[in-house]
Amino acid sequence: MERFFTDEISQMILYARKVAMTTECDVEISYTQKVITLLQKQHCQEGNFTQSLPGNNLLDNTKQFTVAVPKGINFIGQFPIVINKHGVLQDKNNVKLAKISWQINHKVINVDPVSGFAYESK
Repeated sequence: MERFFTDEISQMILYARKVAMTTECDVEISYTQKVITLLQKQHCQEGNFTQSLPGNNLLDNTKQFTVAVPKGINFIGQFPIVINKHGVLQDKNNVKLAKISWQINHKVINVDPVSGFAYESK
């Protein structure tokens, strides 16, 4: 179960970076009540992060892009994270992050803030 969830998180980051760079609009990765959501600002670079990003399914992109934390998975990380139009991950104050680490049960997922590349460490 951890492996599938880790893969989903990695794919989510890649998708969010592609959307941010393609649309030139920031994307926020938020986490509340065991659900990770991708949001954009109301007016691209202005306003609050309230616009849900559609899913990455080309056949049905009407659903909001979310990743639910599966039962039995303990997920800890810093949120929200903003991906700017250049694909760089930042904190909510637009400060570039030196390191991003999320804990999934006993595994640690590190995310490179420039490339978005996610890798596992123990």
